[in-house]
Amino acid sequence: LRPEGHLHDPASGGLRPGRAALNSNRVRLRAFRTDLRSLTLPPEPPAKDPANVIDRLRDWARRHRRGLAWSGGILAVVTVAFVLFLAFFDWNYLRGPISRFASMKTGREVAILGDLDVNALSLQPSATVRKIRIGNPSWAGKGPMAEVERLGVQIKVLPLLRGQLVLLRLEMDKPVAALVRDSQGRSNWDFSNGRKKDSKPFKMPPVRRFVIDDGRVKYSDAKRRLTLDAAVSA
Repeated sequence: LRPEGHLHDPASGGLRPGRAALNSNRVRLRAFRTDLRSLTLPPEPPAKDPANVIDRLRDWARRHRRGLAWSGGILAVVTVAFVLFLAFFDWNYLRGPISRFASMKTGREVAILGDLDVNALSLQPSATVRKIRIGNPSWAGKGPMAEVERLGVQIKVLPLLRGQLVLLRLEMDKPVAALVRDSQGRSNWDFSNGRKKDSKPFKMPPVRRFVIDDGRVKYSDAKRRLTLDAAVSA
């Protein structure tokens, strides 16, 4: 048996296509080429005209102008209310929460006995705290470990967005520190309260202007039998 249109080739002993088969293949090839020519690619999308985009945005804004007006009005009211809140809020209401938070973190009694003034409407906000008192641990006896008559701080807002704290101003008026170390080696400036200390040392943020006015440091070391009473100003 041999395929239709194929002839026996005596030289090779196989089959070769006959004239009819060759003509049929040529017809199929011409038909395939004709089909290829008839194919048309989809037209490329027209380039967006910026003027048309702007016109569409204007049409959309005209159709939704009432909703946009309401949204803008609500945003303006919220912004004004927030600004008025910062301008007229009595920051002394936060003295208690701040004192309790500091006491919880240090394990000592921390109290703000004076006024708390904050200027938040600025890219360089500032705060002033008066009469801060930090207590001693129970083994160190009565009396505060530290007192500050006035503490003033000013920071930059923009570095905070990058996670960096920059102090433009750090001022202390009449700070008094009574530092004590007993015969067992315990020191009252250690706020770890028996917890494991962090291996990383405390990193002081950069301070542009640091002022200490009429300060005093008292130091008593029972283990080394040292005492110090010095005035500090910077």
